[in-house]
Amino acid sequence: MKIETKNMQLNAVNERKCVQADYEFCYSLSKENMEPYFKLNLLEWDKNIFERKFNFTKSKILEYEGKRIGFYSYYLKKNYWYIEDIQLLQQYQGKGLGKYIFRKI
Repeated sequence: MKIETKNMQLNAVNERKCVQADYEFCYSLSKENMEPYFKLNLLEWDKNIFERKFNFTKSKILEYEGKRIGFYSYYLKKNYWYIEDIQLLQQYQGKGLGKYIFRKI
């Protein structure tokens, strides 16, 4: 089945385990996407909190055309799946990747 949305073929999105070498990408992407919301609510972005909460074993890296475009984190607890985080590069937001992630889990 070929899925295409807004010139992006979702079946061409690759998913892989997150490794230590992905940490800076995940941190920078999360900060870029979330810091404006923190400031809007008079909060400070805190790298230490991100470091404590980020878990490689619960995270997957999304790649498209050989480039990292985002990541998501999830876990299973008492027979229920929980999505902890979804972060995408801005140019890939609004293209159906959130639905893609929900369907994968």
